[in-house]
Amino acid sequence: MKTTCIKFLLAILCPLALFGCGDKGGSSAAPRKADTPMQALENMRQAFLDGDKEAFAQCFDATGQQAEMVDAFCDFSIAASRFDQAMRKAYGEDAVTQAMGGGARNVPFEDDNWLKDVTIQVEGDTATAVKAGQGEDLRLVKRDGRWKIDAASMLSDKGATDQGVEQLTTMFQTMTRVVTDVSQKVGQSGYTAEKINQELRQAMMSAMMQAAGTPGMPGR
Repeated sequence: MKTTCIKFLLAILCPLALFGCGDKGGSSAAPRKADTPMQALENMRQAFLDGDKEAFAQCFDATGQQAEMVDAFCDFSIAASRFDQAMRKAYGEDAVTQAMGGGARNVPFEDDNWLKDVTIQVEGDTATAVKAGQGEDLRLVKRDGRWKIDAASMLSDKGATDQGVEQLTTMFQTMTRVVTDVSQKVGQSGYTAEKINQELRQAMMSAMMQAAGTPGMPGR
């Protein structure tokens, strides 16, 4: 069974394990018309960097509950970005890197060449985006001359049900609250970068356990 393509998005755009998708609070430049699938993906990248929820939502072909899911996903990514920024401002780059396991920080959206390893296959008014080294793909559709990401393709067969979409939306909303709550402790007396990271992991694990077994959950 196909796994959720939310995992694809997280892998090539803003991984759940990586806090650092930009948040500039809006862009003065209007996005280019998405007359190609690549441009649609680039517009989504720019919307993330700008923290522009409206522009981000416009990059997707989604209605009803699927649109709510996309909105919740964007909220989580922005909250995660703000957490990352606050951590690095309060404790410094080295302390935060050590607290997160010492791995190198790699933010795909900050790289202008982030689409270099993405292959697009177009068939009429549909297209498939495949990232080298990733087992997931992402479908795009052409609507009224503009390419958009098909929100339905982000879900597994089970997750595509109304219940599955609702549960996935709830999961993102819960994780947003977790990150926001833990962010309030950043810089407080007695809280080191390591302690903050430990509390975030514990709280996030609890949130994920609440959502365990739900259809369409990332990685399932």
